[in-house]
Amino acid sequence: MVQKTTHFVFLLGLFSKTSCYLILIQEPKTWSEAQSHCKEYHFDLATVQTDEDRFKIQEIAASMNFSNRAWMGFYDGVFAWRWSYQDQNLGYNNWDALEDTTSRTQRMCGVIRNTGHWHVASCEEQKPSFCYDGDYFGGKFIFNSAKLSWRDALLHCRSKNIDLSTISGSTESTVVGQSLKYIYSQYEAWIGLSKNLWLWSDQSKVTWLSVKWADGQPDNADGNEKCGFVNETGLIGDEGCLQTLPFFCSEF
Repeated sequence: MVQKTTHFVFLLGLFSKTSCYLILIQEPKTWSEAQSHCKEYHFDLATVQTDEDRFKIQEIAASMNFSNRAWMGFYDGVFAWRWSYQDQNLGYNNWDALEDTTSRTQRMCGVIRNTGHWHVASCEEQKPSFCYDGDYFGGKFIFNSAKLSWRDALLHCRSKNIDLSTISGSTESTVVGQSLKYIYSQYEAWIGLSKNLWLWSDQSKVTWLSVKWADGQPDNADGNEKCGFVNETGLIGDEGCLQTLPFFCSEF
């Protein structure tokens, strides 16, 4: 029996030069099969990381009485640490010699301890933080004693038109570590390091402050959930790539 393929098309940015259609295809495929289909007949699997994207997903789901999960273009790809300030690559580092920086269980963020060494922590932990004023000559480290998650610390810094701190050399590591120990009497604090596990298949830049995970996601439940789905509310999660799901394509 040939399974009927159902399409629904919704236009994003109708009056924009970068107009993008979202197309729901309800024939279940694996993530790779879905991407191949999108690339052959449309553009790529859909990128879903703005409020507008999520609204259009909800519109499509409601109009088609769709209450399932569907593949989108999110996947567990490059495994690299980056600085939040200007999305810079990690050059200098001062990881503790015993620190495991390669864990792939969840998105991780970086702290500096009062030894000056860097360590890995879950981004959801509540810690003080250092903001960094890059416009100040030589840079200026600004301590925030409020215990926040890494994301909330980043939002706090950016609300002041600055960013979480970038540490570019051994002198800065030592100075910041010593200030934690002797001035602020703290063990560790967030800096601007985070590890981006996930990429968009169409090469769009991942905007982490805009990515909306469903409750409990990503959980990598079986240790092999490397592909992303979107649900009918526009929230995203991870799933094994060999699962067969409907999928959203994008087309320009």
